[in-house]
Amino acid sequence: MGLVIPFDPSGLPPAVVNAFDELIAHLQTRFAKFDFATKLALPFFANNMSGAVDLNATSGNVNRYVMPFNGSIIGMGVRMTGARTAGSIIFTPQINGTAPQPALNVTINAANTQTNFGTATKGILAFDAGEAIGVTTAFNGFTPTTSDADVIVIVEMSTGAVE
Repeated sequence: MGLVIPFDPSGLPPAVVNAFDELIAHLQTRFAKFDFATKLALPFFANNMSGAVDLNATSGNVNRYVMPFNGSIIGMGVRMTGARTAGSIIFTPQINGTAPQPALNVTINAANTQTNFGTATKGILAFDAGEAIGVTTAFNGFTPTTSDADVIVIVEMSTGAVE
């Protein structure tokens, strides 16, 4: 698909029309080589955090999102519905069920009792098209066990060259 710009050349000198055509051809070449990236927020949740779990990605029993393009995890934010009163809980994004190394761990603990976040440099926590992104937890005596978790994983996907 090329760049389309409405242009009515009637009444213009041929040199102007040719210059405009050359400019459009140049822009089409430049855009065809440009790699567009897309950032997406993938929501996850879990109710009544009473033990280590894989968080749900949807309202059903699905706990991972399959990525349509190559990309990387660049951030994660966590919010608990109730403030921590004891223990800690560590949230870790996964690629195909395994935490990438180095791991991006976001911890709710005495210092961050209800919210916390973490970021990663693009390309460090890389995934390929077709791989699945999920979130798991490590539970260390966290209370209240009636607290729900909402997690957002931010991914940046390379959608490839625009044709």
